[in-house]
Parts: sequence; structure tokens; C-alpha cells
Amino acid sequence: MEPTPPRRGAPVDVVEAAPGVYRIDLFERGRPQRASAYLVEGDGVAALIETGAAASRDSLRGGLRALGVAEESVRYIVVTHVHLDHAGGVGGLSALWPWARVVVHPAGARHLVDPGRLEASARAVYGERFDAYFGALVPVAPERLWAAEDRARIALGERELVVLHTPGHAPHHLVVEDPRTRGLFTGDAAGIVYPALAPWMRRGLAFHLPTTTPPRFDPSAMAESLERLRARRPERLYFTHFGPAAPADPYLAACAAEAAAWAELARAESTPEGVRGSLRRRIEERLRAEGVGDLAAAWAAADLEFDLDLDSQGLWTYALAATAAGG
Repeated sequence: MEPTPPRRGAPVDVVEAAPGVYRIDLFERGRPQRASAYLVEGDGVAALIETGAAASRDSLRGGLRALGVAEESVRYIVVTHVHLDHAGGVGGLSALWPWARVVVHPAGARHLVDPGRLEASARAVYGERFDAYFGALVPVAPERLWAAEDRARIALGERELVVLHTPGHAPHHLVVEDPRTRGLFTGDAAGIVYPALAPWMRRGLAFHLPTTTPPRFDPSAMAESLERLRARRPERLYFTHFGPAAPADPYLAACAAEAAAWAELARAESTPEGVRGSLRRRIEERLRAEGVGDLAAAWAAADLEFDLDLDSQGLWTYALAATAAGG
């Protein structure tokens, strides 16, 4: 039986990012160019990488329809980690697509089966904004889950995707490698790209920052993961936030350097307000270095206040843990 069609009127935007790889805008919190899902086509079957929040489901399904892809061909739903802007909609989508396996890091699997702790943690971060941003969390049936070990291979006919464990942003983070396009689906392992700032940029790379959201950002683990990704010699990156980018190595190197600087910044502060203020100043310095004169306009266009709030919380949590450990 064909699933109920997506709600009419949901915004839809899709592009071909590489041969057999399609970027679908998830319109996170109603905003374009904030979060992507990716469809990877193999031989008659496909994998979906990321679902976004439950609130993004109609834009996601509308994107598949716009591509002419039958939902029954999507045999794998892969989430890079269980943070809700990446996996909040996975339970509802899994219930809608009982033929699809849900691929997740082993350390994240239990949170998809019983999302109670995940929801409580997210509510502590987002407060009263939680329901509007994410919608209801639906458990994933245990028999649908594949807790994929490092280097596990996802077969799409003759096309294979490779799972790489990449802790740092979160301990349950994975990246998916597509050898056919020499690309990496990075989740949050390699930071965030801001297409909205493209009109201001005067250099080759898009404006790009790490993402250090709470509760378990680990800069040392992130650095090791980024070095591992660089060793794979990818040509392009498929960012969840937002869209494809190339060449890959400068983004990976820049993310490692900036994340280390942010960690040092956080350790130097004694209050969460101090971390937030120092991080704001550093981001503004980066924007000025790009030639941005109207900081307020750029800040609003890229929704940087939202990311500053989360990143500074994650850095403060890290700094407290580092201090307690004597680091």
C-alpha cells in the first residue's frame, strides 16, 4: 500500500550534488539552506542519509517525489548521529517505511529505540522551543535497526557506502563515505557551511564554522576524526548543514584548526556568558576578515545567533569537564 502522500504546500528544493547523489533541503525551522538530507541511488535501491526533524518530513518526501523516486526504493535510512536536527524524524519515517533499515552508530541505537532521554536532553537545551522545532519523537522498532560498526558497508547493488566512526561532535557520530564520487557525508563532523553568506565572501571557500553543540563535544576526538577523514583523500564533502562543497581538504583542515581555537577560548573563560561573548567576537572577526561590513545583516542572514547559542553551551560544558579533569 502506498504511504499517505506528503502534505501539499510544504517547500521543496532538490539538486543533483554528484552522479547519483541528490541534496534535499529539509527547511529546518522553516528556513531554507539550513539542513540537508541526501539520497544516494544504487542499482534499483537507494539510501537516505539524514532525516532532519519530524517537522521536515513533508519537505523530505516532497523532495523524493520531485526527483521521481519511489519511496519503496529507499532501503536504508542512515543518521550520522542522534541529535534531533539530524535524526528527530527517523522514528516516524521508519514507521512509514517498514521495508527500510535504520543505520546508526552502535552508541546511538538505544536512543532511537527509547528516545526519552534524548528528548529530555534536547528539552534542557532548547526549552520551550523544542516542540516547534522538532515535533514528536517516535521510537524506532528494534528489529529495524542496524547498529553499524566502523567500516561497515551498505550495499546498493554494485554501489557501496562505507560507515566511518567519527567521534568528537558527539561520541555516537558516524560519517558515510561514497567511494564512487570520492565524497563524504559529514553530518556535523566537519562543521557547518553557510550559503546565505555567499554574497559577502571574497575567498574561495564558503564561510564555514565548527559545530560544538552540547552535551558531549570533545575537541581531541574531533581532531583525530578529522585527520582520519583527511587521510581518506576525499574530493568533496556533503554537508548536512548545508549542501555539497569542494575541494574537501581545506574544509577539513580549517574545521580542525578552528575547533581547537574554540576549545582554547572556552578554557580561558570562567562563565558561560564569557564563553558566549568571546565566541561572538571571534566569529565577528572572521566575518570582518572576509570583508563583511554589515555584521548585523550577515549575522541575521546566516541565523548565526541560533548557532552561537548552541555552540557556546557546548563549549562551556566541555570547559567545565576539562577543568574537573584537570585539563
